[in-house]
Amino acid sequence: MTARLTRRIGVALIVASIAMTPAVSAQEPRTLAVAPFTNISAEPSRNWIGVGIAETVGTDLRDADGIDVLSRAVVDGAVASLGRAGSGASAERVLLEVVRELGADYVLAGAFQQLGDRLRLTARLIDVQSETAVEAFKVDGRLGDLFELQDRLTREVRGAVRRMLGRGAGTRIASDGAARESNGSGNGNGEGEVPLQAGNGNGAGRYARYDEDGPNGGLNASTSAGPRGLSPGTVSADGSGGAGGELLLGDAYAARSGSVPAPAAQAGPAAGFAIGGGRRSVQAQRATEPPIIDGRLDDAAWRDAVLVTDFTQTNPVEGAAPTEQTEVRIAYDADHLYFAFYAHYTDPTQIRANRADRDQLRRDDWIAVMFDPFLDQQRAYRFSVNAYGIQGDAILRGGRSMRGPPGGGGDSSWDALFETGGAIVHDGWTAEMAIPFKSLRYPSRGAGEHRWGFQITRTLQTKDETLVWAPMTRAVAGVLTQMGTLGGLRGLSVSRNLEILPTATAIQLGRLTDTGYVEDDTQPDLGFNMKYGVTSNLTADFTLNPDFSQIEADRPQIETNQRYALFFPELRPFFLEGQEIFRTPGRSNLVHTKTIVDPQIGAKLTGKTGNTTLGVLVANDAAPGKLDDASDYGFGETANFVIGRARYDLYSQSYIGAIMTDREFLDSYSRVAGVDGRFRLGQTHRAQFLAVTSSHRDLDGIAGSGPMFNAEIRRDSRHLSYSLDFNSIDPDFRTDAGFVRRVDMQQLDADVEYLWWPESWLISWGPEFRYRRNVDHAGTLQDEDFRADMSLRFARNIFFRADAQREMERFQGIDFHKTRFSMRNGINTSRRFSLFYGMDWGEQIRFVENPFLGRMFDYNVSLTLLPTSRLNSQFRLDTARFADMHTGELVFDVKILRTFTTYQFTDRLLVRNILEHNTGNGKVGINLLFTYRVNAGTAFYIGYDDRLQEGIYLDRERFYNHDLQRQQRAFFTKLQYLFRY
Repeated sequence: MTARLTRRIGVALIVASIAMTPAVSAQEPRTLAVAPFTNISAEPSRNWIGVGIAETVGTDLRDADGIDVLSRAVVDGAVASLGRAGSGASAERVLLEVVRELGADYVLAGAFQQLGDRLRLTARLIDVQSETAVEAFKVDGRLGDLFELQDRLTREVRGAVRRMLGRGAGTRIASDGAARESNGSGNGNGEGEVPLQAGNGNGAGRYARYDEDGPNGGLNASTSAGPRGLSPGTVSADGSGGAGGELLLGDAYAARSGSVPAPAAQAGPAAGFAIGGGRRSVQAQRATEPPIIDGRLDDAAWRDAVLVTDFTQTNPVEGAAPTEQTEVRIAYDADHLYFAFYAHYTDPTQIRANRADRDQLRRDDWIAVMFDPFLDQQRAYRFSVNAYGIQGDAILRGGRSMRGPPGGGGDSSWDALFETGGAIVHDGWTAEMAIPFKSLRYPSRGAGEHRWGFQITRTLQTKDETLVWAPMTRAVAGVLTQMGTLGGLRGLSVSRNLEILPTATAIQLGRLTDTGYVEDDTQPDLGFNMKYGVTSNLTADFTLNPDFSQIEADRPQIETNQRYALFFPELRPFFLEGQEIFRTPGRSNLVHTKTIVDPQIGAKLTGKTGNTTLGVLVANDAAPGKLDDASDYGFGETANFVIGRARYDLYSQSYIGAIMTDREFLDSYSRVAGVDGRFRLGQTHRAQFLAVTSSHRDLDGIAGSGPMFNAEIRRDSRHLSYSLDFNSIDPDFRTDAGFVRRVDMQQLDADVEYLWWPESWLISWGPEFRYRRNVDHAGTLQDEDFRADMSLRFARNIFFRADAQREMERFQGIDFHKTRFSMRNGINTSRRFSLFYGMDWGEQIRFVENPFLGRMFDYNVSLTLLPTSRLNSQFRLDTARFADMHTGELVFDVKILRTFTTYQFTDRLLVRNILEHNTGNGKVGINLLFTYRVNAGTAFYIGYDDRLQEGIYLDRERFYNHDLQRQQRAFFTKLQYLFRY
């Protein structure tokens, strides 16, 4: 303790001596610390290079005006003493702690890597207080030219320091909030800030940093640089220019501060909120001839395409330089966006790539591009590709946190038509991608320039590393708000997208009846689907006799001892298109299209006009009229559904909306209508609400109505995250077009989580605490629980989570007090297998007429094996075991075993086999499917489905043993061919 106190006093004395140093200019100088550069190559004997780089750069910067450079001896000594104290933090955390105590405003931290006679220097200029990188640098050359490389790095850092100190021109904000101009220029080469006045790309400017607590309601003057671009350029008041630092503030900020206004038409509603301003930007080049999409980068189109190479990490070390090089080339013509990818590897044996069906890339290395065509931060498209050219696509919604990979997640049920090709080369892999503009929805600009939100991400599974082109931080909530921009798109095709998708199916069924097993005749059928682009951003869909055969199967869930209904997601293509438009806040689904069981006809209009997003769905359902009794007055009748949704975008990830659903069958109806909204509050907070009411009448003429209300406020940040949610559902609330698990509730949920980020072998760890209290509308306490979690995330795709829960649950008028525990663990370190395990144990209620408390023990294990790049086998075991607490008698022991195996013969031909066995009901399922897929629309399927059950579970009077009896068997084929005009 004494030694540590002595070190602390020594550091304090150094800080005091620095603080007493007189200023050398009218402006108080900033203090910079230069740390020794880390050796990340395999040559420990080269460590002297890092010391020499720091000494040279630090010495050369000492003559820079307005900057004080701390002595290297002081920095090294303090780092050494504090590091030996050993807090277990990462090297960068130790460094930031040291230089903060030394009084430094900024620190230059870097690394060097040697490969043969080649040398790479990377560095970051970090703001010590915010712990964010102001600028990043990369210098490549030969080892023999080390002195020249040091000089080049010094010049770049010196230029960054000048821009940081605001030596050039710009508009500054005085203390009274008025805007004042000075003469100079700035190119916007920094991170996350907005230039208040554009310059000629040769100097530095003063920038406005977003600050939710600032005197200007979110924007404050800051003497630091704007976002780095590919090359210096200019930014004018109309938003044009080739560098980063695009002006995207909008008229709302101009009215408050008097600064230069942004282009209202181009910026989108998010711009006025000033979130995401100062985006990194790239200008696409128009191709004179289209490339051949085969994965080989030898086309003439790529020679003139813009090249992007500047990437940073978001994981495992946020803001760090990437460990592998990435090259992306961008081009376009009137009909397509083109991308060429070159993913380099210092060790190509670390490539993870498998030949699989589309959207099955989560275990591979992949590169993705993301677009926000409306630049409103509400919705984005993602297109992905791996080394074999396997495709992935998804829709990303605004409001996603940065806890997961920025290019991951999203709704992958959306399938777009685009073209890809891939090839593995000697030092990595290459891929090409062609995305038709017809596959996207985007605003009409006429002859004007399109400017879209844009991001490029790369995932390296073996290293658990994620790279991004536009820098991102977990300190800011959301992915879409931190995207860069893609500009230069002009003269895009204005032809309307017309897609016609006819389908032909045939199925031959066999089933068990009271008299025995019978085979039905083959049933051929035809279907028709059409999609028409009313405008470039508004699409109409129509379906006639849609086919919903057994191409996809619901994942089995244990249904034993469940108090509430289980939720099964939608898998049918017609309903998946644009489904995100119909989503509302809260935990209930007001639109759950699985309630439309057997539609015969359907139509849908989805898209965006101006700032308003629209969705209308009309369909019928023949299922309610399929009755055994032909004399029933409902026999042969259909139910009708009408669903409407409108949402007006206010600003970044913020909107106000309305929703209406109506389901009618004979004289019965179920109607819901109401409003909802979401509001982003600064960089980390958001609030949302939902207020609807229902009106319904059943077939017996009994009518009722009731409201539902939900409100939530949430903070998502790098360290501290929390949420407060209130949900009230009236006892008489009902919806036949949605899914509501429970009514008669007034529930309050509170959640708080804190994460530390060592970003070493331990990536992050921290506790989470949750409290829930639910009272019915009569004022009786129904549920109350408190839960404490601990999560740890390790390097190389390993995680662990455990929690303990104390709960009171009221059932059948009895209060049951329970203690429960759970654990989750996942390992995905190998390219050949991954393992996930979960376990829940403790006290649970037996939900029967005379309930009682018992002991439960549930666990699930999921093992994935990839012995070759073409074979993928997944094995999953789910169990549920329950015993009486007092007698120890086993009440039930249910196990569900499921295997899911695919073999990819070619890029188009695959076979899939699903085997299931449920010991709870004695059911066995076999599903075999051959697929030949040309693209997202054109495919041929032939399959076999067999459903069996142990006789004693099927009919005890008819069958006396556990022998399997066939319940149903089906042979089916399906052919669909997409015509696009």
